[in-house]
Amino acid sequence: MEGNPSPNGKAEASFRFVVLTDTHINASETETSSPWSINRHSNARARAAVTAINKLAPDFAVHLGDVIQPLPGHAGYDEASRRAGDILDQLKCPLTIIPGNHDVGDKPLTWNPAKPVSDFFVNAFRRDYGHDRVCFEHAGCVFVGIDAQLLNSGLDFEIEQWDWIERTLQTANGKRIFFFVHYPPFICAPDEHEHYDNLGEPGRSRLLDLFEKFAVEACFSGHVHNFFYNNYGKTRSYTLPALSFVRHDYSGLFAVPPGDDSFGRDDGAKLGFLVVDIEPSAHRIRFLRSHGLGVQAGIEHSPETKPEIGKGDHIPDQAEPFRETFGSSRPVSSGFGATMRASWAHVTEIAPSGAVDEFRRKPARDDYFIAALWESGLSRFRIPLDDIVDPEKRARVQLLASDGYVFQVFGFGLPDAKTHEALTAARGNIASVEIILPLDDMEAAIPAIEALGNELDCETVVSPLMQSGGESGKGTFIHFIAHGFAPDATIPEWLLQSNISGLSFRIRHDQDPLEQAPQCAAQARAAGKKAHIQIATGDSNPAKMDHSESKAADRARLAYISSRCCAEGTSIWLDTISDVDRGYFPRLGLVDGRSNPGASAIAIDRLAGKLSGSTSWNLEDRKKDSTGETVILTSGSHRIEICLSD
Repeated sequence: MEGNPSPNGKAEASFRFVVLTDTHINASETETSSPWSINRHSNARARAAVTAINKLAPDFAVHLGDVIQPLPGHAGYDEASRRAGDILDQLKCPLTIIPGNHDVGDKPLTWNPAKPVSDFFVNAFRRDYGHDRVCFEHAGCVFVGIDAQLLNSGLDFEIEQWDWIERTLQTANGKRIFFFVHYPPFICAPDEHEHYDNLGEPGRSRLLDLFEKFAVEACFSGHVHNFFYNNYGKTRSYTLPALSFVRHDYSGLFAVPPGDDSFGRDDGAKLGFLVVDIEPSAHRIRFLRSHGLGVQAGIEHSPETKPEIGKGDHIPDQAEPFRETFGSSRPVSSGFGATMRASWAHVTEIAPSGAVDEFRRKPARDDYFIAALWESGLSRFRIPLDDIVDPEKRARVQLLASDGYVFQVFGFGLPDAKTHEALTAARGNIASVEIILPLDDMEAAIPAIEALGNELDCETVVSPLMQSGGESGKGTFIHFIAHGFAPDATIPEWLLQSNISGLSFRIRHDQDPLEQAPQCAAQARAAGKKAHIQIATGDSNPAKMDHSESKAADRARLAYISSRCCAEGTSIWLDTISDVDRGYFPRLGLVDGRSNPGASAIAIDRLAGKLSGSTSWNLEDRKKDSTGETVILTSGSHRIEICLSD
């Protein structure tokens, strides 16, 4: 599946633009009007972003508002605007700015913590920036930005803007339309109640109706200082992370506490901007993380010296501020995937805190996890059947499947009536169904499994159950449940004769994926089936954990290399996407408990980029010496040496 194709045809040419937001530039280089000391870094972080954008050389950039920190009418507003001009004028590409609530006042709510939008504030913004709404065209695509704070205000400016929006979209009808607004229409569901971080009614529904009527391809918003990804009909909705600081009330989304002294406000891996690549009939998003990088005024930094990085959370050694990832919102098809063990699509209620919301809980979803998946090198996900039974999670599966991601659902035994109904509802978004059973019970279930695959029009995979109950009982008893054929297993004749599509294999944590995966693939190929190979990452002892990020990254690399060297149709499944830091068999994954990419994710993304020059690679040699191991791959005239960490 190509992924989020445009409903309105093709662009005249491929091009790139950048979207940034919430720079919150201060009037002073050393002081801030905020009680949060981390806000002092905003100017330096904006400068670092400008430098990074200039290196990318996009066709243009769009700033979604909250350019400055002081609110209208507050001391320092004019000086902050001047400093913002000094910083942003260094951009070498055209820049379009639309206003945020720090620029023209809050949206109209009687309990808002700051003054609402007014004619005076809007006129002040127009004086400094020339406009508060904009429309321009590039390569046949139309870009529309509005003053979100005016919606529902009742001001004459609002009436004037609605008329302008409708006329502008009508003129652009039939072209690819991209929309920019400071407040997101919603962050979790289009019918959510109004709070500080979304548009209120009736403006929200009126705007969404226009998106649907004119087939708006994408909407970009800011304000929330966190990343959220949604769709409304055919419109993709991207709520951007900030460049300045994280809105730390949303730290409640994560299972582990903040790792910085600002209660999550300085989680630098969550700061950055989006790069948007417009392709002939679709668009592709990359999140370039700043990791809190800041460049102070008047200080030059040599290429060998990294500029100041905010304290923030732990940054993997492989992390690089504003690294242009290979992975994006549209995956490159491969045989490499991983199991989603942690809950990934649930809704959390953000507690009222007395700062920006005090009277209602805000429903929100951890979509930083989605951003991490984009840059992980994964294109395939194994998910339990529960993620299909739950309607909200099923909707997220549908969204990612439409972006081009491949899903395999797994479960023990044949699905019951409720699960069967959910699978039918997800038909078209599931590539394969994996049924796990004791080998002794599997033969009798084969006809029903084959029928299920035919009904769902998807592939079927079978996996034999393994469990500790069959152990001899000598020594320490370790509870475990696993599944999959061993690499050297004998496949039963009745399974060879079946119409089952694939066989599941399991490579233990103490086995080498690069040695064992070809054996599994050969076994399946000889049986006329596809191989689905699980790569275990945890220790065999459920009470033991290896905390070495380099070892975890090496195993992930070997798993990825195996997926590129095995025969076409082979799927390699890394044991877990997210870290398992509690419960049984704790282990490191690709993404940590705050949904930031770990060392393994960064390593896989870089490796995917290096190997993207060919579709098929051969393992030529492996060399080990006192400095570590080198894996040598070849593909035609291409040759690459991969140095493992240890």
